[in-house]
Amino acid sequence: MEKKCPYVEDGRYIWVAIKKTSNNCRESLREEEVLSRINHINIVQLKGTNQEGSFILVMPLRQGDLKNFLQKEKDIITSEHQIRYCMQISDAMRYLIYKQIVHCDLKASNILVVNINHIEISDFGLSVDLYNFQGQRSLGTDTHIALELFDKNACTCEATDVWSFGVTVWEIVTFCSKIPYFEELKKPKQKITEFMIRGWLLEASQRPKFNQIFLKLAKSLPEGADFVGPNVLNA
Repeated sequence: MEKKCPYVEDGRYIWVAIKKTSNNCRESLREEEVLSRINHINIVQLKGTNQEGSFILVMPLRQGDLKNFLQKEKDIITSEHQIRYCMQISDAMRYLIYKQIVHCDLKASNILVVNINHIEISDFGLSVDLYNFQGQRSLGTDTHIALELFDKNACTCEATDVWSFGVTVWEIVTFCSKIPYFEELKKPKQKITEFMIRGWLLEASQRPKFNQIFLKLAKSLPEGADFVGPNVLNA
């Protein structure tokens, strides 16, 4: 259950989203664990928790998720906005890989909209810590799961999140109006659909890394030069 609530931060009131679950909800506990140790402008920030009676996660209140935003605001969202969303997602995802975290459920409905130029990845309940649990298999949404994960012996890794990123690119390009894989794109936007196509390569080792995706996308945006420099993570 999630609801809107006022919250005091640095002596002022702000609106936050309250996510309330049972104390033994594994996904909420996992989300709290991950969010408490990461910090990135394109990942939702955990404001606080409370475990009295039920487990509560406190996060900033946003406009909604990217899926609904794309459908609602498609008349004002430009190709540059779409590239920017993909760049910000790939920047956050390369940071997560640097932190040895695989999201495992990347999709437009798990991305929050701060404003038309700023998005944040959320919903880390299915995420896997590669440092402690390498070799684990975690399944997210059927339409976004990497093909190899349907084999019970496969493991989640950066390449499986890259596949999900490819599906998320599809959602962004089509304004979430088409079913992934089943409908053709009439006017492919080459700069970002390249990563959709490469993200779906059957051989996981041939898929691009998030750092590679980010660097290429950043170069195609006016603000890209602000990112490509000392912030670059190792590929």
